[in-house]
Amino acid sequence: MQWIGQCSVSQVKTLIVTMHNELEAMLKDANQFEHLTEQEGYEQLANHVEHVCQLNQQANTLLYLTSLPTG
Repeated sequence: MQWIGQCSVSQVKTLIVTMHNELEAMLKDANQFEHLTEQEGYEQLANHVEHVCQLNQQANTLLYLTSLPTG
């Protein structure tokens, strides 16, 4: 297994794929907003944004781990 600091490369790749999938899902849903009520559209968007924020927090954690010396 390859490591960058205290973070495995596979962790980074998995997070990138997860972020990509979430952004794709958000784009797909955004293209269908006209079929939803305004409230449903906002709720759906809020859920996506919340998930992207969580993924961003995970990315920041991985970034921190990459800065630590390997043990």
